[in-house]
Amino acid sequence: MYRIIYYWRRALGNVRREPLLSGATVLTLAVAFLCFCSFLAVALGLDRLVGQWADDYHISVFLGDGVSEDEARRIADRLDEVPQVERASVVTSAEMRERMVAGLDDDDALGDLDARLFPLTIELRIGGDVNDPALVAALAERLDALAAVEQVETYGDLFARLRTVSTVARAVSVVLGVIVLLATLLVVSNTVRLSLLGRREEIEIMKLCGATDRFVRVPFVLTGALQGMVGALLSLVMLALAGAVLQRAVGGFLPPFMGHDLVGLPIVASAAVIACGTALGLAGSHLSVTSFLKGAP
Repeated sequence: MYRIIYYWRRALGNVRREPLLSGATVLTLAVAFLCFCSFLAVALGLDRLVGQWADDYHISVFLGDGVSEDEARRIADRLDEVPQVERASVVTSAEMRERMVAGLDDDDALGDLDARLFPLTIELRIGGDVNDPALVAALAERLDALAAVEQVETYGDLFARLRTVSTVARAVSVVLGVIVLLATLLVVSNTVRLSLLGRREEIEIMKLCGATDRFVRVPFVLTGALQGMVGALLSLVMLALAGAVLQRAVGGFLPPFMGHDLVGLPIVASAAVIACGTALGLAGSHLSVTSFLKGAP
């Protein structure tokens, strides 16, 4: 127990002894992790959005002006029997107006319009096994051939673009993660090595007095781990602050399907980032100390 306390006191002493070097290291790591966390937050947000959209994927079938609600319900009952259709529901003109008014928050202009100006619609919930855009397009063609149907909207192009953007964001996050990994190892390793070079005589005296390599190594390894952890934590704080400012500035202009949560990463992802920063700092400092001790007399 005493030795553990000693190691941590020495590690904190290393930070206090060289505050400018330690501060510059932490700030550098924070900026590197901030770049990674920013793209990770975007990728996770897009994945969540794609997942929500996929769970509630539907085709909108807009009916002609002369179609009554009773006829629309009869058409919906027939469409319920189509294998690819999980559920067919009728959205009346009044319900469509209410949806559009709800999506515009404070804008009451649409609420004063006649409900008959909004299309009578049948929404088709597609089964989860229909993942092929060609199948959806074929179903849309069959629906479009019906005499009562004026237009069919599958939202396929928008959904495909959203999935593409999500894939690109994940790829960028992976690339940035590799860069941050290498940068953290390099920065922490060089910082610890500079600290070791400045205390070479002290280390030599300790070894002459019988100190083992482990006794010398552990405080410096803990210093690197502490720097990595603080750098990752600082990046999360900076990301949360930037997200709060962004949400305050543009959150009210976002459409409802995008949500309003722009503040940082989820708790699990944040914990993983902190653990990753700590592990990288530990690894970088361990490599540096081990290399230094091998060349020491």
